Amino acid sequence: MASVLCVLFSVTEDRSVEAWSMKSFLGFGTCLYSTAFASALAFVVTAWCISKRGPLYVSMFSPIALVIVAVLDWALMDGEIYVGSVVGSVSIAIGLYAVLWGKGQEAKESFNAQKISAAHHKSSDFQEQV
Repeated sequence: MASVLCVLFSVTEDRSVEAWSMKSFLGFGTCLYSTAFASALAFVVTAWCISKRGPLYVSMFSPIALVIVAVLDWALMDGEIYVGSVVGSVSIAIGLYAVLWGKGQEAKESFNAQKISAAHHKSSDFQEQV
């Protein structure tokens, strides 16, 4: 979708063929890196995270990219931070923490239920032997 929007914007703003040509090796290398390496790395890390912790964690950490972009824009490009950006970032962080806390509680309850079930199973096996 980003490529389609870039093409539409480029066609409407500058119709010359020179605007589409790569003028330097650095520009070509940057395009190649961002499309091939960065996309592949993101796919591999996402697949690995899904296999380790499940899809909930991956989907919950995706909004953190918005917070990172806002902070990097401010730190590296001297961008302005607005109240809405801060409120949105805090909301994202609170939501992420709440989901992770809930998953932690769910994991504890599941672990305790397994322990109780295992203890009950052992006691019933012992009673059968007696």
